[in-house]
Amino acid sequence: MSQGRIERGAEAQNNFATILERYDIPVTSIAKRGSQLPDIIFNVDGISQQAEVKSTSDYTSITIFDKTITRGKPNPDVDEIVKELRGVDSFERYIDILREQNGKSYAGFVGDEGIENVSGKVPKASFEFKSPIEKNLFIKLIRNHWASSNDDYFVIMKKDGSKFNIYSTGIRRKIIMGTYAVPFDSTLIDEAFLDTAGAGGGIGKLRVALKVTLNTSKIKPIVTSKFLK
Repeated sequence: MSQGRIERGAEAQNNFATILERYDIPVTSIAKRGSQLPDIIFNVDGISQQAEVKSTSDYTSITIFDKTITRGKPNPDVDEIVKELRGVDSFERYIDILREQNGKSYAGFVGDEGIENVSGKVPKASFEFKSPIEKNLFIKLIRNHWASSNDDYFVIMKKDGSKFNIYSTGIRRKIIMGTYAVPFDSTLIDEAFLDTAGAGGGIGKLRVALKVTLNTSKIKPIVTSKFLK
C-alpha cells in the first residue's frame, strides 16, 4: 500500500469520526496508519459497530482492498473472487494459465520469467467484472469480506471531506445519524476489477488491488456541511 493512500485513508477516517461525534456517537477507536484493525469503531445505543472507510478524490473509483499474494500460499479473499468469476481454483493458477495462453510477459509474480518490473503484473483486461451476473457475484463476495471483518458500514469519503456516503454492508438498510444507510449493491458500480497495487514485496510475491468504478448516476453524495447543520 502506497504512503499516499495510507495518508488519504487516515484523513478520511478522521473526517468520518468528526461527523459521528457531531451526532453524539462516541468513537472508541480509529485505526492507526497502515493498521489491519477496523478503520473506525463507534458506539450506537450501547452497541459497538464498525465502519470501513474509503477515500476518493473524484467519486469515479475506489480501492476496496489490496493484498500481497505469495506463490504457493492461498489467499482466501482473492482466490474466492477468481474461483467464482473465472472458474479457476486460485489466483496463482489463473495467472499461470494467462502466462500459458498469452506469453510469459503478459502476467506474473515478481521474479517470474518475462516479468521485469518489481511490482509483478496483473493484466486488468483479464480481471474485469462488468456483466450483471459478475457484478452480483462480486457484491456477494465483498459482503463476505465485510462480514469476516465484522464491518457494519461502508463509507466513501471525498478526499477533502466535503462529501460522503454511508452504506450498509448487509442486505438491509440501517438508520444512523438520522439517515438511511442502504445496502451497497451492484447498481452502484459500473465494474469491478483486479489490478497491480505497487511493489510486490520480493521474489514470488504480487500486490493485488481490488477496485471498483462507481456508477456516478446512482451515487448521491451527502454534502457534509449541510448534513452537520
